[in-house]
Amino acid sequence: MTFGDFSTDKIRRTLGEWEAQQLQGIEETELLQRQLENDLRVAAEAATTATKQLCRTCREVETLNEKLNEERKTHETTKLAHDEALQKTDALRCTISKKQKLLERHQTAAAMLKSQDCDIYRAYKESIEIFRAWAGFRILPIPGNQIKFVFNLMDMEQPSREYSFVLGLEDGCYRAIECNPLLTQFTALVKDLNQHQQLDRFVKTMRLAFLSQGSTDRND
Repeated sequence: MTFGDFSTDKIRRTLGEWEAQQLQGIEETELLQRQLENDLRVAAEAATTATKQLCRTCREVETLNEKLNEERKTHETTKLAHDEALQKTDALRCTISKKQKLLERHQTAAAMLKSQDCDIYRAYKESIEIFRAWAGFRILPIPGNQIKFVFNLMDMEQPSREYSFVLGLEDGCYRAIECNPLLTQFTALVKDLNQHQQLDRFVKTMRLAFLSQGSTDRND
């Protein structure tokens, strides 16, 4: 049976080819659909993994921020302690500087006093040489920065009788320590000695005072 140029067999073959093409198209569509579903599943898994990774990253960022805040607080505390230490150091340096200046002043004063003491000691020696020659005069150092002056040859009846007085020396000044026999004017004479710093005159005055008292004692 034929229909124009188309025979039944040809139509059947054409329909068969068309059906085969349709089936192939359906299979390809199903394959594409499965591939798409697989791609979507992989993409979803990747998205889930990325989301989890993002969450971990966010937590790590939060942790880092917390550590950064702690370090900032620690830094601020350390800076505050450092500033306080600097202030204390500056105050200590200022105190040391003041004490150093005070020490220098004390050293200068001590040097001046030492120089004065040396001058006084030289005056002692000069006076000793003068009086030793004619007055039976001796000078004896005593522990505690004191000096004892001793006269004899003053009493014609008792030439060996001793008259003495003790002076202390402190910070360039004389102190009345002892006088034997006691002279009522001893303290006043020492005060005059400190004012005029004339040791030889003081020793002569003391000798004359002892002589005067000795004469009074003999007359009595």
